[in-house]
Amino acid sequence: MKKTIAFHLFLLLILGSCSESAPQKETPTPPQQSLAPPVSDSVREVNVPLEEPEFKVSEEEMDDDYALLICGMLHQEELPENWKEEGWVALLKVEGNHVLRMAHLQVDSVHDPLVDEEDQKTGWQVQTDTKDDDCHILIRGLLLREKYLDPIWEKVGYVLPGDTLVQEYKGKTYRLTAEGKLVEPSAELDWYGWERYRLFLERQSDEGWQKDTLVQIPDFNEAMVTILFAGDLDGDGELDLILDKTFHYNLYNPALYLSIEAPQGKLLKLVAQHESVGC
Repeated sequence: MKKTIAFHLFLLLILGSCSESAPQKETPTPPQQSLAPPVSDSVREVNVPLEEPEFKVSEEEMDDDYALLICGMLHQEELPENWKEEGWVALLKVEGNHVLRMAHLQVDSVHDPLVDEEDQKTGWQVQTDTKDDDCHILIRGLLLREKYLDPIWEKVGYVLPGDTLVQEYKGKTYRLTAEGKLVEPSAELDWYGWERYRLFLERQSDEGWQKDTLVQIPDFNEAMVTILFAGDLDGDGELDLILDKTFHYNLYNPALYLSIEAPQGKLLKLVAQHESVGC
């Protein structure tokens, strides 16, 4: 608990002190896409009631059996204490195929140019023994040695309010939708933004559409939720997701949602996430 509080204080400090320049940390770049609605769209609120209720965001408990990490350089507080535990798999793209493959982590202390003095090394360089250059997402807790994946919704980019993505997957029809309120540019705000954002996943059945709320974000700072992966990760034949649920342009927040851990009445459960900043 103390480590979690300390990390969030570190996160707030870094986000508050970063300039508007692009982050140094390399993260996946979604397709070029404006945060503004289509030009023809005159509606400034998408699926938000006129009398807006209080926007409540419920805290979700992570599952200690799972962890998520990224390859690359991390700040000191961004490396989880349990990284030495066994059972990590890397999400790779090999010869055009998405693959989950067992991986052993290699973590070295390195100089962190953002916070270190010249002779300090408080940063961490995270690598694996997979010998693949495109290793990015690392997951602990999936009981798999190797698995070839058949993802959907590739290269979607941002999931903006008003968007609807429908896809059949393994004999089931899924629908991903988002809602939110548009914040237009002004003297104080020079970009299109959104607030009161919610992302929903639905699955069709004989009784109709079952709906699950995945993400709730009060407001954004030049950022938007992005699909990183959609497919069956845990082997149960149902759709799983990895989303970047960032709210800030300098925060990278991949989050793992699994169907196998979903409680009754839900489609997915958020089991692990990782937060890192660039700057």
